[in-house]
Parts: sequence; structure tokens; C-alpha cells
Amino acid sequence: MNIQVSHAGEQEDSLNAALTDYNTAVKANDISTVLDHTYPSVFLLASKEEMLASLEQVTKSGAAPEITFLETKADFPIKDFSEGSYTTIDAETRMTMNSPSPEDAQINEVILSTLRAQMGEQSEVSYDAENGVYTINKIGQIVAINEGDSGWKFLDLDHAKTTLAQGGPQLMPEDIAAALLQ
Repeated sequence: MNIQVSHAGEQEDSLNAALTDYNTAVKANDISTVLDHTYPSVFLLASKEEMLASLEQVTKSGAAPEITFLETKADFPIKDFSEGSYTTIDAETRMTMNSPSPEDAQINEVILSTLRAQMGEQSEVSYDAENGVYTINKIGQIVAINEGDSGWKFLDLDHAKTTLAQGGPQLMPEDIAAALLQ
């Protein structure tokens, strides 16, 4: 494993700028910009165009969650790996989502169970039956990767772990996976 600590303040500045742009896009539900900042291996699961079309359809239907809180904090120093640089980012997100069938308790229980499984162990998911609203508090980590100075791209660490555990492709470079997925 060839990982070293990077000392370049320029990288911290460029990471902070990319992270600010990414966070702004997430809060504004700017799907195109979010996907522009997504680590490209994610598109092995579905093409960028397919993801964009699907997420735009969810947004137009009114079923997309509303981000009510987003806070991120990068872990410095940035580390070098064989193809570039990376670091982890602690992320806390709170979002709300309206139930598609507020009057159907059975459907809402299935949705609640599915959301809990998708969001991971460190997340809290609740359903307010009176108002027909799910609240999701997700705490996790994002991996920021800059390969060959191509610009910072982001990958949800829980998603990468789940994809791999389910027999899917490795979504991050092997050097980084060896360091983070121990």
C-alpha cells in the first residue's frame, strides 16, 4: 500500500471549494451538479444519464427528500495514494420526505423499514403519521478523491461498502479501499 500524507495547502483549498459547490448543489437539489461531483465509478451501477433522468423524475414527482440540514467537515491532512489524493469527510444530513400514501399504515411501515436499511446503522429514520412525513438523520462519511489532479469527486463510504458486500464492483481505488475498508 502506497499512501502518504500530502502537505499541499492548495489541495485543501481546492477540496474546500469543491465541497462547498457540492454542498450547495445538494441543498438546492441541483442533480446535474451533484452528479458532476460524483466519483465516476458510481456510474458503473447506472450511467450518469440514467441516474440524471431517474433523479429528475423523482424530483418532478415531488417524492424527492428535502434537505433541511447539511454539515460536512473534511479530515485533514489529505493523503496521497498511487493515483492522486484522498481524504474522508464527516457528513451529517437531515432530510424530510412526504409519504406517498399517508393513510396506508402498512405501506408506511414498509417504506420506513426500507429507509432504515438504506440509510445505515448510524442513521435515525422516523415517521410522523399525523403529518405523513419521514425524517432522516444520516451521519456518515464521504470519500473525496482527486485522481491525477482531475478535480475532487465524492463517494458515499456506506454506499461503497454496501455495494461491495452485495457482490457489486469496488467503487474506489484499491489503495484507498485497503485503508478505509479494513
